[in-house]
Amino acid sequence: MNKNSTKYKNAKIAVQYNLPENWADEISFSFNHLSELVSQLHDSAYSATVKAINRFATIRNYVIGFYIVEYEQRGKDRAKYGDRLLKRLAESVNKRGINETLLKVSRAFYLNYPQIGNYLQGKGATASHQSETRATAPREAARKWAATTCAAALPCYAATQPRGGRAKHLKFN
Repeated sequence: MNKNSTKYKNAKIAVQYNLPENWADEISFSFNHLSELVSQLHDSAYSATVKAINRFATIRNYVIGFYIVEYEQRGKDRAKYGDRLLKRLAESVNKRGINETLLKVSRAFYLNYPQIGNYLQGKGATASHQSETRATAPREAARKWAATTCAAALPCYAATQPRGGRAKHLKFN
């Protein structure tokens, strides 16, 4: 592999993983510089991780809401569960972080923000707006939803996290 090809590959990796552009050229440095490099990389990776988790949690909650609404409207045995559906579902799933409050919030999120479904299906108003819609629709909907709904949901989320949890770090960026 020639030098230009290696630099191109390193630059591509830097963009993909949010690394400094010249990360592979950093081969001789002081301890203080080493400490600074590790700290910067950690901060960058942590920030990217939180953003990815927030995106996946938003999509997860929306799809959970979709499943609940579809079941409530079309489920073969829905009458059997009636008003206790969400409580019974939370008990049946029995996973950390999945509780009756999250299920209620997810259902409300799905019902109040149908545009997220369009985003997930790759639909936009027009072809020119499609990339903009993909980039901003879930974020904007999540921000609006979070402003009105998360106050009730975050204490439940925090209660599922170890010793104080990560709820204070949840932001829809």
